[in-house]
Amino acid sequence: AMKQVRVGYPDWVLLKKGDEWDMAQPIYAVSGQSQQAPFVITAYGESDKRPLIKVDKTGIILRGSKRFVAVIGLELYAETRDPNSSNFSGWDNVTNSFGIISLTDGVNDVDSILLEDNVFSYFVTGIQINGKRESRNIIIRRNQILNSYGTASHSQGLFVARATVLLEE
Repeated sequence: AMKQVRVGYPDWVLLKKGDEWDMAQPIYAVSGQSQQAPFVITAYGESDKRPLIKVDKTGIILRGSKRFVAVIGLELYAETRDPNSSNFSGWDNVTNSFGIISLTDGVNDVDSILLEDNVFSYFVTGIQINGKRESRNIIIRRNQILNSYGTASHSQGLFVARATVLLEE
């Protein structure tokens, strides 16, 4: 689906509820068209279970000052960092990982990012928003950031710098 996404358009990537994906590489989000027409990654279907995205290091990356992006209703899971998982890499092998990371470039600001009703499990950092420039109109609503830990450094569920953020529930 990501191969069909167009930069600057209000494209949607829909993941079926109850399905699982093993992602060796992160999902690289693109900028949408406007606040009213963002690029959206979300779920569809009748199941009560969110789409489960199993990742090695990072789930979703918004690199280079992305604008107008919405990530809604997903579960991102760092399976190899979960000590209860059969795929646990071991305490000496766990690496730093991020559920979603938004980094500004040195030229443009980030604008209008919505993160709503997502679950982030077993990352060093569940949500990170920072970079060299400002991030504006960031909405982080009803997300669950669970079981964050670090072995080589500190851990944090949410890290935000140089940003205007509305944090709800």
